[in-house]
Amino acid sequence: MLNRLIASLAMAAAGLVAVVTPAAAATVNFEDLRNVTPTYDRYASKGLTFSANTSYWVYDHSGSKSAAGNYSLGSSGWDNITGYFSVAVNSLSMLVGDEGNDFDRATLNVYDSANHLLASASGSGTSWFSLSVNSTSNIARFEIIQSGAVAIDNLNFSAAAANSVPEPGTLALAGLGMVGVALLRRRRQQA
Repeated sequence: MLNRLIASLAMAAAGLVAVVTPAAAATVNFEDLRNVTPTYDRYASKGLTFSANTSYWVYDHSGSKSAAGNYSLGSSGWDNITGYFSVAVNSLSMLVGDEGNDFDRATLNVYDSANHLLASASGSGTSWFSLSVNSTSNIARFEIIQSGAVAIDNLNFSAAAANSVPEPGTLALAGLGMVGVALLRRRRQQA
């Protein structure tokens, strides 16, 4: 009876190890910034913080008819915008620009935790334009390099799969399952 229980646990452990967790996605649309002074850690609960060396402000375009919504995030001195992720990210996209009808240019650079440049994307336009980086793993930080005064909006990112490193409990259960399989095999060989 005990051997059957252990064998069942082994099968359950194998199933847990084989499960693939889908990537977690998050969106920051900055619509919560109405009448708020943004701080660098306002979106920490979503896994995103901004450089504490930059002062951020709310870009109000409440008369907008674009997909950007009514509020976006800019730096008060039109400095470059830098964001940090609390988990490794494998895709990132956002709207960049403004609605000032002037020609703006920007480059999105993404870096890993060792500060190696992983990828870049550039864009330009007289209103909002999209910048995105996909299929890049382990993004720890991004930077928007500006040429012209731009803000960012509708920032979307996907975290890498959560089970790339199994949790200790899963490993313990898998180990117990392997012991159970070994005991079951031993008993069958003795019979």
